[in-house]
Amino acid sequence: MAAVMLELEPDRAAAMQIINQAAGKLGNNSYVIRHARRLDKAQSELIARRQGKMIGEKYVDFNLPDVDGKFVHLADVIAANKYTLLQFWASWCVPCRAEVPELKSLYTSFHHKGLEIVSFSMDNNRIAWQKASEKEQLQWPNVSDLMAAKSPVIKSYPVNGIPANVIIDQQGKIIASNLTGKDLEEKIKALFR
Repeated sequence: MAAVMLELEPDRAAAMQIINQAAGKLGNNSYVIRHARRLDKAQSELIARRQGKMIGEKYVDFNLPDVDGKFVHLADVIAANKYTLLQFWASWCVPCRAEVPELKSLYTSFHHKGLEIVSFSMDNNRIAWQKASEKEQLQWPNVSDLMAAKSPVIKSYPVNGIPANVIIDQQGKIIASNLTGKDLEEKIKALFR
C-alpha cells in the first residue's frame, strides 16, 4: 500500500510520512519499506532532472514515423534549425491539447527565423493519435512509437507528466525544459532577440 501511495507523486511527502511510521512497526529492512524508499529516491531524481537538471545535457536521438508513416530523424531536424522544441503530448491529454494554439502562435512567429517543433505523442492507439492530429492540424513533425509510457524516448528524457518539453540548440544541447505558457513564450522570444 505504501508503494502504491508513493506513486502518487503530488503527495509524496504525505506518503513518505506514512511509510516512515510503518517502518517503526515493519522495520527498516522490510521489503515494502525498502521498495517504497527506492521509489521515492528514483522519483525525486526524475523530478529534479525534469525541472531544469537536463539543461546542458545532449538530446536523445530518435528516428520515428509521423502520422503519415514518414520517418522523422530528430538529429536532422536539430541540425537544420537554430532551435528545436521537442514537445510531449497525447490525444487524451486535455492540457496538451489546450497548449496547441500557443504552440501554433510560436511556430507562426518564429519558424521562419529557425524554430522547429517536433511533437512526440505518448499515445498507444494509432487511430486516437491520428484523429487528434487531424483535429489539431499540427504544422510541424508529429511522431510516435505508440508505446506510451513504456517508450524508450520517454524514459530517456524523462517525462513523468505531460505536457512536457525541451528546447534543444543546433549543437544538440538542451537549453531549457518544461516551460509552459508565458515562460515558454518569453524563452522563445529571448532566443531570437
